[in-house]
Amino acid sequence: MARLVTESGVPYNCIIRDISAGGAMVRIPADAQISGSVLITSDTVGTSRAAVVKWRDATSIGVAFSGPGSSRPSIPGTLKER
Repeated sequence: MARLVTESGVPYNCIIRDISAGGAMVRIPADAQISGSVLITSDTVGTSRAAVVKWRDATSIGVAFSGPGSSRPSIPGTLKER
């Protein structure tokens, strides 16, 4: 489980379905009003990443990570960290 906070401060529970160095696909509630910049915090890895929403469908968004660390994934145990 993860948490997403919109730029207006509205929090949503979400699920990270896919993650890469540059972004993620995130499952969101169907009624969520999400666009623009967001902050995603993963309960599993305990880190937060700033991101920008690039696409959306009924229950998912695609985000591109922004800011410091946007060129690498924030998942512990990657080959670089081993």
